[in-house]
Parts: sequence; C-alpha cells; structure tokens
Amino acid sequence: MDAKLMVATYSGDVDKLKELLKKEDATAMVVVTAATSKKPSKDEQSRSGDIDPLLLESACGGSWQDLEELLKKPHIPEYQESFGDAEEGVDRQPAAGAFLKGVTPDGDTALHVVSSNGDSQDFLNYAGIIHDGDRDLLFTKNHKGDTPLHCACRAGNYEMVSRLIELAADRKFELLREVNHRQETALHEAVRLEDGKALGHKERGLLDARTIKGKQEMVKLLMDADTQLANFPAGGISPMYLAILLGKDTIAIILYVKSCGNLSYSGPDGQNALHVAVLRATNTGTPKCSYLFW
Repeated sequence: MDAKLMVATYSGDVDKLKELLKKEDATAMVVVTAATSKKPSKDEQSRSGDIDPLLLESACGGSWQDLEELLKKPHIPEYQESFGDAEEGVDRQPAAGAFLKGVTPDGDTALHVVSSNGDSQDFLNYAGIIHDGDRDLLFTKNHKGDTPLHCACRAGNYEMVSRLIELAADRKFELLREVNHRQETALHEAVRLEDGKALGHKERGLLDARTIKGKQEMVKLLMDADTQLANFPAGGISPMYLAILLGKDTIAIILYVKSCGNLSYSGPDGQNALHVAVLRATNTGTPKCSYLFW
C-alpha cells in the first residue's frame, strides 16, 4: 500500500490536513504534525533560521573571545551573502549580520540569550560585539515579542540593561518603548521584579550585593533614561496600575516622582489605578501611595 507522508508545521496546516483526510483514504496516509499554537509574524519569519550551536553555547556563557573567533571563520555556505556580480568561484567571507540572525526555537537571537544569562563584563563585551555585527538585533523580537531589553529586565540584569540602553544611543526611546505581545514594555518587567518580591525570604537572602542593586534600581534606571516611559503603552495596562496591583507602593511612588506626575494610570477593561488602589484599601488597608490620587 502506498503511503503519503504529510507534515503540518502550524495549527492552520493541521486544519487543512483534516479536510484532506475527509477526501482521501485515511488508511493510505501517514500524517505527522508538529504544530505550534501561533504562526510567527512576518517579522519573525524573516529571520535566518536555526542559531549556530557554537554561537548559542558562547552566548550562554558570555564567551566573547569565542564569539570573535566564530566571526573570523572562513567561508560558511549557509551564511554566505551575495555581493552583486562577484566573479564565480571567488571565496566570500560570511556576513556577520547573517550569521548572528539565527534564532532558537523560541525565536531568541544570540543577543536575547546573552542578555538573559549574565551581567558580568564578559557578557557586556559579548553584547557589544553582537551589536557591532548587526545593530538591528537590538530591536529584534522573539516569538513572545520580547526584545533583548525585555529579557535583561526580566532576568534582573541591571548592568546589561544599562549597556543595551547605551548601545541604542539616539534610538534609546524607541527601544525603551517597544512592547511585546502582552503590550508591555521592559518597564513592566522591572516593576514585577523589583526588590526580589517574587522570591521567598530564603532566596532573597542568597542574593549578592550586585543582584540586590539591580533589583532595587532597575525602575529608576529605566525612568532616568526616559521620563515619559510610564505613559506607555497608550491605553494598555500601565506600569503604575501594575505596581499598585502587585502591592509595590514604593515603586508606584518612584514612577510618579521620576515622571513628575506625567504618567498613565490606565488598566484593563476600562479600569485605572484608582480602582485597584480602592480594592487594596478595602482588603488590606490604605496603601502608602494613596496620596498620589488626591
């Protein structure tokens, strides 16, 4: 019996296969599905394919020396770039940008990986070398819509966040105000992480001084870089709403002071920060930041 092998990559393809099965003889068909819940956007599809394993390994460890060696490698067909009408047979060096655009299954570039994994000088050097190779990677989003800055904030990597903002230079406002698929900026990640409140008492006690500094100062760092950042995204869940919802009154005050009171209070379903502050006052007593609403 002849068999047909069919592969579905996305959920939409699975539906097409189901329709085809109704028309074909199912006993003569083998269907293999590896579907994901969401088809990548055009921006995500434009990437250059799987990340080089050696590049991924070096990014996880912050080994910028290994990265430099990788970028010096001779002709690699997969990453070869065509430069006009070059003579046939002439060996070309791979374009650094093409090599660095490879992504993990989650859509992370090497810059996402290094931003998430470390905060030492080695990791900062690594980020700088990647940026020199392809400056667009600073704004590249993974399958969740996160930029490397989102990843660095989520990991609590204070020095890396500072470095990425520095690398963005005159495009720093664009980078800081980028939102992911949850319509959140990197500031939202910093609000969630602040003071290590996501950790238990024992885990917080194990944090070294460098990490504690990062968790205490991340919101200030971002707001100092862009005093209007607490206004973004327009109409979405604001950093102020999130701070009050999570009971982080000190952070709410920092947001208010750093923005000089020019910030968004918006929340979901037509709510604003006052709604959640009233609910908190009813359940746990008046929050310290309540004076911001009067």
